[in-house]
Amino acid sequence: MTQVPNTNIHININFTLIRRIIYGLVILVGIFTSFYTVSADSQAVVLRFGKPINTTGPGLHFKLPFASRFLHRFAQPFLAKFK
Repeated sequence: MTQVPNTNIHININFTLIRRIIYGLVILVGIFTSFYTVSADSQAVVLRFGKPINTTGPGLHFKLPFASRFLHRFAQPFLAKFK
């Protein structure tokens, strides 16, 4: 009689490691999307949940990672129409 090889494959998945990797990626994306830069001759409109909340001047700025975003960088004379 011939022996049949054992074809059962057991995969050991470490769900704790996968969960930590996913949390780490979310945190990294949050950190890298929290900052934006406005050039020296421009201003930016900041939106939170689609509504304009602020205009920011030149420089490096912080925003809420997933709730806020900056819309566009506009030249200074263009923004005078919105104020």
